[in-house]
Amino acid sequence: MRTKSILLAVTTLLTLVTPGTQSASATDDVVFTGSGWGHGMGLSQWGAYERARQGQTAEEIVETYYQTASVLTLAEAEIPSWVTDDDSPVWVNMLGISSSTNRSSFQIRTSSVGLTFCQQEPKTESLWSLTNNGGEESVYVQILEQRLDDLGHDPGPIDGMFDAATDSAVRSFQTANGLVADGAVGRNTKAKLWESDSGDRCVIETAVPTSTITVNVDDDGNCPFPGALAVGDCLGSVRNLSTTTRVALPEKVDSGVPVELAHGDLRIRPDIDASSGAIEGVHVVLEVGLEDYVSGIDEVMTWWDSVGAGEALKAQAIAARTMGMRLMLSYGELGQVNGSAYPYTDTQSSFNTQRDRCWCHVYSTTLTQVYNGWTREIESGGVWPAAVASTLVEGEGTVLTAPGHGVIWAFYGSSNGGASESHNGWNGYEPPSNFSYLVSVPDPYSLNDDNPYAHWTKSFTPAAVASKLGFTEVLGVDVIALNDSGSAKTVQFKGISGGQEITVDKTGAWVDSAFGLRSRFFDVEWGDTSGGPPPPPPPPPPPGPSYEDIEGHLFEGDIEWAASQGVAFGCNPPDNDLFCPDRAVSREEMAVFMTNALDLPPTTVDYFTDDEGSPFEDAINRMAEADITRGCGGTRFCPDLKVDRGQMAAFLGRAFGLHDNGGGDLFIDDDHSIFEGDIDRLGTAGITRGCNPPANTRFCPELDVDRGAMMAFLHRALDG
Repeated sequence: MRTKSILLAVTTLLTLVTPGTQSASATDDVVFTGSGWGHGMGLSQWGAYERARQGQTAEEIVETYYQTASVLTLAEAEIPSWVTDDDSPVWVNMLGISSSTNRSSFQIRTSSVGLTFCQQEPKTESLWSLTNNGGEESVYVQILEQRLDDLGHDPGPIDGMFDAATDSAVRSFQTANGLVADGAVGRNTKAKLWESDSGDRCVIETAVPTSTITVNVDDDGNCPFPGALAVGDCLGSVRNLSTTTRVALPEKVDSGVPVELAHGDLRIRPDIDASSGAIEGVHVVLEVGLEDYVSGIDEVMTWWDSVGAGEALKAQAIAARTMGMRLMLSYGELGQVNGSAYPYTDTQSSFNTQRDRCWCHVYSTTLTQVYNGWTREIESGGVWPAAVASTLVEGEGTVLTAPGHGVIWAFYGSSNGGASESHNGWNGYEPPSNFSYLVSVPDPYSLNDDNPYAHWTKSFTPAAVASKLGFTEVLGVDVIALNDSGSAKTVQFKGISGGQEITVDKTGAWVDSAFGLRSRFFDVEWGDTSGGPPPPPPPPPPPGPSYEDIEGHLFEGDIEWAASQGVAFGCNPPDNDLFCPDRAVSREEMAVFMTNALDLPPTTVDYFTDDEGSPFEDAINRMAEADITRGCGGTRFCPDLKVDRGQMAAFLGRAFGLHDNGGGDLFIDDDHSIFEGDIDRLGTAGITRGCNPPANTRFCPELDVDRGAMMAFLHRALDG
């Protein structure tokens, strides 16, 4: 299942799980035993699955998880007209991975010929505001002349010279459109020449190629588009997408395939610093219709429909539409830019804040709801869009509302630990009163046998636990208080600090985040929180892991080698008798593999701000200290993101100091990859052999690296 969080403000709300007791000596691993995955508030996706199989309808499911809420049409819910009258009211940030989503470049291609990228002229282009300047040549004047000629006003030769003929054509156009015929191509004249559409004037129009291209933001805050006649502004659109002419975003991948978009318009918006007005990058945002948006939501698995859980898909559709609508209402009508002047402003502070953050109502990631567009719509023959369509009433979408609250915050997650979380469990403190429709509901359905997250364990060494608390030694851990749902409310830690025994109480939310647990529905009982010496240590484990799932695997030998060298580690703690060779490698796992392989020295520097809950934080910092990783933007490492083959080439190239590219261009499919140089150096060193044997002419830079292949790369790099 694709695991989903629901809202930027609640991405730290991870759920809770069935209590189980784990008693251990003070030198055994500290084992957290729990159930569920996610924040636990609102709808449980696995709970909805089992409820549907037991015969509950979609409305019964959602009205159980969201107490006092009712399913209403948009008209009944009194949704404002700016939503209902707009064919494309939803703005979805397509390439953001956090609250800091500005990018200095983006990649794009189209599925077939037909789409164009429309841009405005740079704001610094002075010729556009002048009258006849005596014939100074400019490519922007050439664009003006072509436009005048297209509209039937003869500018003479289209040569980029603003001469008497061009001046005459400008005045003719101005007269025909009721403007002052002064020959000056100012704001009003340009607005008539290129009609505004959500702030975009198609001054510069360039065909989008079917090959992957990269658009970069230059030092002047403009966006040169490969193949364009001139450099355009970073305010543009790819328009009129359709199911036959789609836009692909190679940098956004779903199950190894670049996500495609087939509805609405892809908007490029400058990221403008709110204080200085400086352009810091761009936002890549899809402006799309509400139902097209919901039809691209990728939160639950379509096979549920084939096993009698189709009503769970419908319940998810109602919740997803409601959450999207709630966010839209919170941030307002983002399509209105009040003209084209920089910087864009509005009187609503939340409106401005959201534009600066992402120029969106919703992200396309787990920060709000996962949106994969056309790629999702065609999955399994269109099962999900059909489920979405079945939640319409006479063609109108339905949402959840509660008395006194209007459209609700319809939080949802993978599964809870046997009861949904009350709003009083909101991250350990009292939430806003408008979440009062979220109460704890008994939910044994969430722990059904098909739920892979019904039960889990996670282990840590005593030293790792001590380091999280600032102890020199940990003596005991115990859950001492529960929330209404049964989730961990307070966890007590006893340890040694400054030579003294101390006791520290932490919220379940803090423990969940600090230790990277699946939920806050957990139990742990270790050592003695009442004092006393620890028992003697257990005997050491036998040397070398043995994995039960690699026999006959293509990379069995490489994995065995990596295990013998202390490079590999299992995928199912605490047993660790499985390796999961076909599972994609995450960035944090990559850090551990690299640290083990190179025996990287420790560091006291904390390089990144988003890995505090990762058990692999030490390895991540070691890799950064060695300059093998530079993070994923700013002070972030993005530990949970998968590593593709291009990124892997960069990691290995830095780690092993590879410099020889063998003349370059070793593979035919990486010409537009930013990692082409790294890939060529990896191939020259014999660490990679390509991805299409026996020819091996392709590298497949955008495919995820699986754990087995990673061991093969490291084996070749370290052992020849």
